[in-house]
Amino acid sequence: MTINPNENVEKKIIENETIIPIRLNDKDNIKDELDILVLLHKPKIIIGEYIPFGINQMVNLNNKLGSVQKIKGALLTSVIDEEPVESTFRTDEVCSSVYVEEFDLTNFVKFKAEVHFPEDEGIIQEEKFGVYVHEDGSIIYGCSLLSLNQLDVREHLTSLDHITRVLGDLVEDSSLLIQTILSNFQNNLLEIIYNHHETHRNKFLVLMAEDFRLPQNHAGEMKAANFQDGEDYENELNQVLKEFLKGLDLPEGGLFFLGTEGMILISKEHKKYQKILGTYMTIAGLDLFLSNFFQKIWVLFDSCGEIRDTMLSIVELNAKLISSIQTNLSNVYNEIILLNSILPYLKNSITSLDKRVQDLEALSHMKYFIDFLDMKKYFRILERRSGDIDNLMQALQHEVKGVQEIFNSLSERQMRKLTETTQESIRSLENIAKTSDRQSVTLDIIELILAGSVAFDLVQTIFMEPAGEAIGNAFFMGNYLAGNLAIFAMAGVIWIGIAYGLFKFLKLLEGRMTKFLRVNMKINGNCNIENLIGYLESKDIEVVETKEDVSTSLRNLEWEESGARWGSNTLNFKLIYDEKNKFLENVLVEVINPKKISRNKIIEVVMQELVDLDVVPKREMDELID
Repeated sequence: MTINPNENVEKKIIENETIIPIRLNDKDNIKDELDILVLLHKPKIIIGEYIPFGINQMVNLNNKLGSVQKIKGALLTSVIDEEPVESTFRTDEVCSSVYVEEFDLTNFVKFKAEVHFPEDEGIIQEEKFGVYVHEDGSIIYGCSLLSLNQLDVREHLTSLDHITRVLGDLVEDSSLLIQTILSNFQNNLLEIIYNHHETHRNKFLVLMAEDFRLPQNHAGEMKAANFQDGEDYENELNQVLKEFLKGLDLPEGGLFFLGTEGMILISKEHKKYQKILGTYMTIAGLDLFLSNFFQKIWVLFDSCGEIRDTMLSIVELNAKLISSIQTNLSNVYNEIILLNSILPYLKNSITSLDKRVQDLEALSHMKYFIDFLDMKKYFRILERRSGDIDNLMQALQHEVKGVQEIFNSLSERQMRKLTETTQESIRSLENIAKTSDRQSVTLDIIELILAGSVAFDLVQTIFMEPAGEAIGNAFFMGNYLAGNLAIFAMAGVIWIGIAYGLFKFLKLLEGRMTKFLRVNMKINGNCNIENLIGYLESKDIEVVETKEDVSTSLRNLEWEESGARWGSNTLNFKLIYDEKNKFLENVLVEVINPKKISRNKIIEVVMQELVDLDVVPKREMDELID
């Protein structure tokens, strides 16, 4: 079965000698036992779905099919050639042969496709689709069932159970077929909408037959209402309909059944219903697409909620968690961008469908059937659902933006902690360096002392007699004692002079080592924001940095101070506070080449000024001074 456009590009279903499927050796892969309740004569199968297209995608599709070049029997596959420089391309049976029959470069294309997909062992299946693709996104696959298990179904009745098994295979194979000719953009859209299960996406099914039969024990006339029994017959039909909605007895003696994802038409005059069914299938296909679209939006809302809960439940971010959150947010952003790109295509499809629904009013002789389908009401509901997507997408974008701002706030807080830790590490390294320098100076002093001791011993050895000999010589006893006292007194004076010189030398070295003084006062408490602003207005602010998000408004200010209270020093101040939360984080003071100023003095003067101006309470000053 193929789909053919008329002058207004309406879709009509006409008979064709397409074949599906042929099973040889009387084999199949059905594992369960089938209860035969409904038998159909000359079944025809139509599958409809909606995929966002548009003019540019339509041109791309025609070019890929070689429509303009009139290429016959092109082989298409979604497998990527990993050796493009080679003259041959090897692949399994996962390709399709396409024969373009009719096309309009920007509007539609109609083609036959013979698919070659692997089947279970012992199963031989030949599938040929008639496919119609329109610029408004509607796609219809049509085929006739000719043979099943070596049985010519054109001459024999076929069980509905067997047909539904074939339907399941056709739905998947049609997805693989269209995947080979869609653009990467469209395949990405389907992958996102159907959560990576696009091959098994639901489609709208239409099963048509010329007649039906029931088993002998159910012989007798059956009306449409008799099939909605809530038991065996309804369950049998639900294999195609998904959920039985209602049935209709046709004037010519046929039956029609409508479901949520399919319909069954049994009539020898099925051609007169084709235009109406084609329009309804397009609406139903778009309805199924919108349902999956909405489900994807809810999934993204849930993803945002999970990311937010994760961030709010943790005490401290780490590198691994930051990377995970960034990846999840990037994926959500990417999917939202792709979903937003669908909206213009949906509007175009709604406009096209509106015209087609209005055109059906000209079929006055089919009014009973159009009224039964209630197509106009169905379309208006679909139109409202489509319009509601805009509001949901805007809400989703605001949701993601809020999650991103929370993440940015946490990241900035983590960066501030990292900066503070780094600064503390630098300070510790400075202290270690100073200690090392002091130890070096101490060693130098010890060396000088030892050198002095050695020198004194040498002087004593050279200029003084050994004590034993002098004591033994009574004549020289008086001179010996007088000489030792004089030398001792002179050595004491020299030693005092050396000690004083070394002390001054040590102070000089310490002064040269202390070329940079850094004082970090971590306030981390509430403050009187008005008084703080007044305090800052009295300063000559040089640098102001502002970082704002949903919950904070950080101000980072820098200025320099000098004057009598600081001696001959120039102090560089850095102050950080949160204006929105009235929170003072810290005051950092740096002094280059400090002279006669200590860390404690800086803390005392700065904190006393803040307390006097009622910026922070006195207790906070006492608690936070290191």
